[in-house]
Amino acid sequence: MIELEQSIENTLETSDLSEINIDLAEVTLDLFLNDGVLKDLPIVSSIMGFV
Repeated sequence: MIELEQSIENTLETSDLSEINIDLAEVTLDLFLNDGVLKDLPIVSSIMGFV
């Protein structure tokens, strides 16, 4: 059981959770946009790329 806890802990420390947050923000934004060009553009990830 201790090995499982250490494995989960290592996974969380080494994974890039910010990418997941960007994807979730993108999906949430797409929910509020109508179909069209803006919905097809990766707005959030583009902004984060510039930052």
